Formats: sequence, structure tokens, C-alpha cells
Amino acid sequence: MQIPISIRILGDSGPFSPTGRSISYLIELNDYKLLIDAGAPVFYLLSFPEICSIDAVLITHLHEDHKRWLSDLLLFRKYVTPTKPKIKLLSSESIHNEIKQNLIPSLEKTLSADSKKIIRLNYDDFVDCIYLGPRAKYKVICENNNYQIIDENEKPVSIDKAKIFKLPFTENIDILVYDERDKVWVNPEAYYSFSDERYYYNNRTFDIPEINTKIEIINAPIWHGISAVGAVLTVDDTKIFFSGDTVFDLNLWKELAVVNNDNAILKNSEIKNKFVISDDINKYIEKMWSMERYKEAIMYYNNTDFIIHDSAAINSIVHTDFKELYCLEKSKTLLTHSPDNYVSYIPLTYKDKKYIIQNKKIFENSNNKNYELNADIYVKYQLRYFVGYKNSNGLFAVIENDNGLLELKKRTEINQSSKDVEYYNLFEDIDGAYYPADSELNNIYIKMKNKIYKSVEKENGEILLILQQNHRE
Repeated sequence: MQIPISIRILGDSGPFSPTGRSISYLIELNDYKLLIDAGAPVFYLLSFPEICSIDAVLITHLHEDHKRWLSDLLLFRKYVTPTKPKIKLLSSESIHNEIKQNLIPSLEKTLSADSKKIIRLNYDDFVDCIYLGPRAKYKVICENNNYQIIDENEKPVSIDKAKIFKLPFTENIDILVYDERDKVWVNPEAYYSFSDERYYYNNRTFDIPEINTKIEIINAPIWHGISAVGAVLTVDDTKIFFSGDTVFDLNLWKELAVVNNDNAILKNSEIKNKFVISDDINKYIEKMWSMERYKEAIMYYNNTDFIIHDSAAINSIVHTDFKELYCLEKSKTLLTHSPDNYVSYIPLTYKDKKYIIQNKKIFENSNNKNYELNADIYVKYQLRYFVGYKNSNGLFAVIENDNGLLELKKRTEINQSSKDVEYYNLFEDIDGAYYPADSELNNIYIKMKNKIYKSVEKENGEILLILQQNHRE
């Protein structure tokens, strides 16, 4: 029997949410605890023993809503629980380098025990870096302000195979390489998937043999602008794909893999003879994605058992618009990172929810009971969470607006002669228990001593508390 995979939602909101609980998932596999991203206030949400028992943290990218509490976790482990092993930090080589550059100012110095000296520390004193994913065959080195690209054998790469780009406004370094097979100049980090041996080698995973678990990072379906990865967690034969942040858009992806930029400047012979170019690299890229990356990106959606996927409203640019998610299978998908006032046919995650995956099925766990995710709609509304079930006499309807978003409407707002409208009754979800919603969504429920009461104001202003039954039972 497969061990249960517990996924606790510490935070599922973007960087601008008033909840202050950005992305972080606590994965528990027996006694092993993995934190995927650190955007939620872990010291508020987890107990002292839980924080002490975190074994590893996987960071998908460096936007603050995904790594805001990472430095505090590392400081806590070193100074509060110094006898504990260092936290294992999992990510790609490039993201590890960015994390180190970002965190060193907050970690590298402290005071001596008598507060009289400044003590300098190494980054490695705080963290056990675990590099996942492959190594790139090319890397940039700089000696005496002279840049060079070398291959995996430490040999220089010629000017006709690679070029260095220095962004004029940041001095950041990027590279362009010539793909011999496809006959195009490409940005390798965008063009190749991690499994493509034309640019990558030695793909590394993190294995936990005692619980038959493997953690790997992937880049093929992850399109977010900055360096970013997704994660695939394999427990026994069950695969769970965590998208991190990405633009899932099949039409866009195909265009990236098929369309050539015929206006690329590198065809100019004068530019061809330059090795270091100070300009926008996009002017020189002839194709953005390889066809292999496109096919592999789709494969993760088809060949994994469960998907935890980011979602947005419309025109989000660096996230997935809701209308693109219709094609995902409801029984294997949880949508996260969603904004408030959001309606979905696919289950939405919500802060403090706990999901259990076992024997190829996903459940919500509430009060140590597992429940199937069988609602017909899921609603985030004014920092509250509702589920809906179809009912021909229901108080609410769901319509699709011109932007492809679902909208919740009162029954009284719908033309009653419309034949294609489906109606729903809503229930407010409080700690995984369901309580009826009125037509105005004004019912006030109060939790006292692990029981839920409905607050009713009488005509004389007196408040009456009525014990409520959990309609999920």
C-alpha cells in the first residue's frame, strides 16, 4: 500500500494578497517534511516542532512570494536549533547561484558572543545545497575583464558557436548559441529542455530511498521570464507535478517552437564577428523554443497523475489565464496562486487546507477524515471560500463572461427563460466543513470550542448563536 502523500497549503496567494500568505506547501511523507517554496509566514503557521523537523526546502524561483521566509528559516536552523542538520536546499544550479547572491548580505555577518567583534560566516554554514537538474555544457568565465565561454571540457567555444550578451542597463550576462541541427541562433536556457543533451548533461535528482521517493526539477513547461523550475515528486509509482509559476498556453507554446524570427540581426556580417555584444538579446534570437521542449512540456500534463497548477484571471502575462485551464482534468488538478473573487470548476486550493494523495486518489483531509473533492464549483469570495453543488432550485448561477472567466450570479439576476443556465446552492467552507450560504452570502458563522454557530441578529438587536450541522458529513 502506498504511503499517504500529505500536501498542506500554508499559502496559495500571489504577492499582493491581503492575506499575506503567499506560496508555500508542506509535503509530508511519513516523517519526512519537504517545503516547496517559502512565501508563507511559516513561523506563524507551523509549530516549533514542525519547523524544527523540516528536512528540505525546494525553491522554484526567486520572486518574493515564493521565497520571502527562506532566510529566516536558515537563520532559525543555525541559531535556534544548531544541533539539527542544516536544511537541504533544493533547486537548479542557476537558481542556487541567485539565492546565494540574494541571501549573503543577510547571512554573512554577525557579532561575537561578547558583541565586541564582527564575525564573518560562509553561506555554506547555513545551508546544505542540493543541486538538481542538469549541468549546462557552456558557461561564462571572466578574467581581467575579458569574457570567455567554455564547454564542459573547459575548452573555449568559438565565436561562430556562441556569443555573450551584456545587458546595457544591468550588466547581466546572457548567452546565445548556434544550434547545429536546427540551424538557428538560440538562447539555450529558453530553447532546450533539461533532458536535451545538445546543451545539458548529468541530470540530477534527489532520492529518498527509505520512502521510495524521488524529487526532480523540470523546465520544459515552465515559462515565467526569470529563471524558474517546476517540480515532479514521485512516490512509488505516483507522480505529482508542481508547476510553480508558468504560462500554460498551448497555442503560445506551439508558436514559440515553430515560428522563426526572420528579422534576427545576427545575419548581419558585422555583428557575426563580435563575441561580446551589448544589446537586447531578443533582437538576435532566431527561435525561442525547440520542438523537443514543446513536446516535453505537454508530456508532463499528460503523463503525471496529479497537477498542482498556478492560475490567474486574464492577461496575467507571467501566469496561466483561467480560460487556458479548462482542458485540465478536474479529478487530477488543484489550482493554486488564484486571486480573490474567483470561480472555478476545478478545485481551488485555500490556506490551511490539507490534501491526501494515496492509491492514485486525491482527498481533502479535515479533522482526520478524508473527503472526496466532489463539489461542482469552487469559489473564493472576499477572503472566504465556498463550494457549490448543482441544484435546479439553487440560489446562484455561474456564467462565462467575454474574457473567459466564470462569474457567480444570483438567481434573481438571471433571465429565467434561459435554458442553458445551471444553478447551484453554495456552502461556506470553514476548516473543511460545509455550512449553507444565503442568497447574499451574508451568513455569519462563528467558531467556538471546535463548534460552528450561525450568528443571527434579532429585531431587538440581540445576537443569537445557533449551533450548525456540518453538511459535508
